[in-house]
Amino acid sequence: MTSLLAPTPGWTARGDVVIVGSGVAGLTAALHARRTGRTVLLVTKGRVEEGSTRWAQGGIAAALADDDTPEEHLHDTLVAGAGLCDVDAVAALVNEGPDCVRSLIDLGAHFDLDSSGAIALTREGGHHRDRIAHAGGDATGAEISRALVAAVALDPGIELIEGALVLIDPHTGEVRSMAGGYDYTQSQFNRVTQSLRQPGSSFKPVIYLAAIDKFHYTPSTIMIDTARTFKVGDTFWTPANFDEQFLGPITLRTALEKSRNLVSADIVSRIGVDPAIQYARTLGIRSPLGRNLSLSLGSSEVTPLEMTRAYGVFAARGVLFDSVFITKITDRFGKVLYDYEAEKASKGQQVITEDSAFVMANLMKGVVDHGTGYRVKELGRPVAGKTGTSNDQMDTWFIGYTPSWVCGVWVGFDQKKQIGPKETGGVVAAPIWLYFMRDFLAHQEESARGAAEAEARREAQALGIKYQPPDLAEQRDFIIPDGVDLFWVDKASGRRSSDGAPGAIQEYFLKGTEPESAALSGEEDGYELSEGTYVEAPDL
Repeated sequence: MTSLLAPTPGWTARGDVVIVGSGVAGLTAALHARRTGRTVLLVTKGRVEEGSTRWAQGGIAAALADDDTPEEHLHDTLVAGAGLCDVDAVAALVNEGPDCVRSLIDLGAHFDLDSSGAIALTREGGHHRDRIAHAGGDATGAEISRALVAAVALDPGIELIEGALVLIDPHTGEVRSMAGGYDYTQSQFNRVTQSLRQPGSSFKPVIYLAAIDKFHYTPSTIMIDTARTFKVGDTFWTPANFDEQFLGPITLRTALEKSRNLVSADIVSRIGVDPAIQYARTLGIRSPLGRNLSLSLGSSEVTPLEMTRAYGVFAARGVLFDSVFITKITDRFGKVLYDYEAEKASKGQQVITEDSAFVMANLMKGVVDHGTGYRVKELGRPVAGKTGTSNDQMDTWFIGYTPSWVCGVWVGFDQKKQIGPKETGGVVAAPIWLYFMRDFLAHQEESARGAAEAEARREAQALGIKYQPPDLAEQRDFIIPDGVDLFWVDKASGRRSSDGAPGAIQEYFLKGTEPESAALSGEEDGYELSEGTYVEAPDL
């Protein structure tokens, strides 16, 4: 393992040389480095061609050297200050001092090999030395990336993007993992528990739950996704969809999968704001919520912990647990003073029916399978969730859950500003969720496999029989409760259909709400919605 000391405040914004690895963290560091005027030396393990390919695939080539081919990287980009070298070749370059290295030296960089065989970079005057990588080994891109971010943080003109992630066992409330920010040494502010941010569309499942659980909406209810203005007293509100397009009559399922703002706003305009707030409280959201129609689009600020815990109710079949950070306390003699294990069975509250929780889970699986959360589908197991993006792309979210775990991710700037014009929850937060959960679940399965195999060996030895590898259970899906019925429906119209019919899908309904001949919601209320009409909102 190599280490890289964090740069000192004496480092300047220009003229510094940053050496990075060819992994994701290293390439990210390279991109930041070039944006801040630093010279980049990319160190790869193996042949230069392999490193060049990884570099190009990482999308960094354009940022470091426009139009260069892999063959040109070693000469043109290194002379220009963005180098690509095999780690052994770096040692040779240091000793031989060719023109490309002299170019870096002219920028104020000094390379040599220290007594441990590591490639070292020293600043002018030799007062500061950073170990970069052992000859013949990998550069540790994650460490280098963190050091670079620390250096950039010294420049008051550059604000770093932040993030938060929390993993909860929804069946106990135990917080199993939490990252409150990028680097604790740079900021001790815990964005999981302390940061109030607009959840955007990740709040919509709360609205949909209220509609389904209390107001007899179903996944096949037809809603009108069209431009409209809502009148509240003497004021008017005209929301828009993110893509500035309208899909016309669509089912509630499609509206959630495609995250249609006009549908969510329409639901709250019909059922009222108070029931929406009531269901948010039911799911454990305690932050103040604005009593206005924009609540339907996630305008009220909440913490990532609150939102993730709320989604946990869907995963836990309608049961809410308070978040638990400490599970056991012992004194210095080992005496147990507190043990959550002994009382957790009594801590859960059934706040919604398991039937409604399952219908919501089935709806939100569609967000991953066919909607804005499609990037998470790569996980290859049952996942339900919802993306979220606030106004002007200042907050991006993805909160997702399996039958056993719920995880929430938020990304944004501490000082609210746009991340980028196309940076949505599905683009920014969902991949983070995917990479984290993929590694976490793989670790969980490996641990379970090891425990099962050990138990099988013990059993075989005790019985004097031949050891047989255990059959591990398949990845389980969300449990289907007795209070729902399954029907074939037409995905577009929401009307009942049959197996094999074009456009037919299987859909779950709460008992008593099965589809008949579906009517448009505008028809049910005695009017048809058209572009430009406005809807009178209920009293707020």
